[in-house]
Amino acid sequence: GSSSKHRRLFDPAAYRIVVFDQRGAGKSQPSGSLRENTTPKLVEDIEQLRNHLGVKSWGVVVGGSWGSTLALAYAQRHPEVVQRMVLYSVFVPSQRSISWLYSPGGASIFHPEAYDAFLSHLPPSEQATPLEAYHRRLASPEEFVRLPARASLTRWVLHCLALTPDRDFIEAAAADPAALGDGSLIETHYMLRGCFLADGELLEGCRRIRHIPCAIIHGRYDLICPPEQAYELHKALPGSTLEIVPESGHSSSAAPALRSRVIDAVDASR
Repeated sequence: GSSSKHRRLFDPAAYRIVVFDQRGAGKSQPSGSLRENTTPKLVEDIEQLRNHLGVKSWGVVVGGSWGSTLALAYAQRHPEVVQRMVLYSVFVPSQRSISWLYSPGGASIFHPEAYDAFLSHLPPSEQATPLEAYHRRLASPEEFVRLPARASLTRWVLHCLALTPDRDFIEAAAADPAALGDGSLIETHYMLRGCFLADGELLEGCRRIRHIPCAIIHGRYDLICPPEQAYELHKALPGSTLEIVPESGHSSSAAPALRSRVIDAVDASR
């Protein structure tokens, strides 16, 4: 879902700011629903929102992480109503990019002890397919199954989110999994299904949006989405700009330099 940190990327004196909670997330109802919760449906929702608000075209579409994926999918479907894009901490879904976070040999090599704890939540018979195993638990109607899985997945993802993990913050978040909401369930729902996109689909679709000015900003040490994803997107959009921000990870909230570059790019889009 959205939060105030997304709104604060924009100068309210210059922009009409529109943020929203996607299906099943944040304040959208029903909370945690996976019914008809797919990338094409989210793209339809954004277009309905534009029409509902009477927006002729979006002056700038901004998205980070999964938001960058959704921004690209929307722009490729409706290029005529997108004037500019600012994308950061870019996620280009593929079997490889999804496996990077959840399977051995990716982000696990940087935090082996945290990844071992992530796997140890599962019985040995399910540790070869952690994404599937966690999704089953997160979808369980039983709190004693669902909430510990949510806490464990949260610990692992937060370890990878920033350049230096804040262990106190991680443990505080994991200590109250009920308060975390259903984001992890929706996350695994999408990841298990390749985000409802074919491998290479977003990069191939960039031919339809090469005319749209696009700024791409990415942390050099992003463990969630390695910077090669931003670089491949930049190559698919030859007219785009690419800035790799040193000493920054995935989260703009935990990387002041990354956040500052994103705000600069948004300001330059006025």
